[in-house]
Formats: sequence, C-alpha cells, structure tokens
Amino acid sequence: MGKAVFLDSSPLGMISNPNDSVANTSCRDWAIDLQRKGTLVRVPEIADYETRRELIRANKGTGIAELDQIIQVYGLVPICTEAMRLAAEFWANLRIGLGKGGTDDHRLDADVIVSAQAYTFAQEQDMEVWIATDNVRHFQPLVDGTYIVGADIWQNITP
Repeated sequence: MGKAVFLDSSPLGMISNPNDSVANTSCRDWAIDLQRKGTLVRVPEIADYETRRELIRANKGTGIAELDQIIQVYGLVPICTEAMRLAAEFWANLRIGLGKGGTDDHRLDADVIVSAQAYTFAQEQDMEVWIATDNVRHFQPLVDGTYIVGADIWQNITP
C-alpha cells in the first residue's frame, strides 16, 4: 500500500509563497523530499481554493503563479460528488457530537471537505493518506474516528 500526503491550506500557502523565509523553504524542502522518496504529495481542490482566494485578495500575482506551478508538480485532487456527500455526513456527525461548542461552521466546512477528499482518494487508490496541516485540532474529531488514516503537523509526516 502506497502513501499520499494531502496539503492543507497552511502548508500549501508556505510551499507556494515565493518569499524565501526559513519556514517556507523548510516546507518546500519537506514536500520535495516526500515526493523524491516515493510519497505522493497532492493538493486537494478545497485547499487550492482557500489559498488562491487569499492570494487574489492580496493581489499576489507571483504567489498565484507559484501555486499553479505547485499544482502542476504535485497534482490537484478535484472535488467530486462522492467526497462532497461524505463531507456533508462528516459535518453533520461532528455537529451532533460537538453541539454548539467547538470549531465554528466556517472552519469545519473546509476541514471536512479535505477529510472527505482524503478518505475518497484513499479508498479509490488503496493508499494510506495523511493530511499535512498546521492545526491538527481541526481534524482531531475526524482522525479519532474511522474516516481518515491521519492528520499531523506537516513537519511530523515522513516518507
């Protein structure tokens, strides 16, 4: 069974950021190393949306070009009907379990869509899938269940 890593919007933003800060360079090197060692790195379409909308809002043309390049290198996983229906199920189950406390609905939407995309991809490709993020707390209710293989801080995910 192979392994794939889905980039949440935060690491995707760092990888596609043209500024050579230590964090951005470290994240880029991490993704390159994963791919070089045989782990598939993929961009879920919802993470592209979250990253791209901020780049457009900030008028960051170079960042948009970098994001497009990253998608060419790693590949985009489009949102499909099956994933969206599964995301709706995840969202409802989490809302029932969380009540009115916990993560707000807006943040929960993108996270359940990433999770549903990861789960659908894992089933279709028969692969272990990890979501690389900077905030595992948003994924914890999904990771603790049976929906996805895992989510972790991007630096903790190894080939």
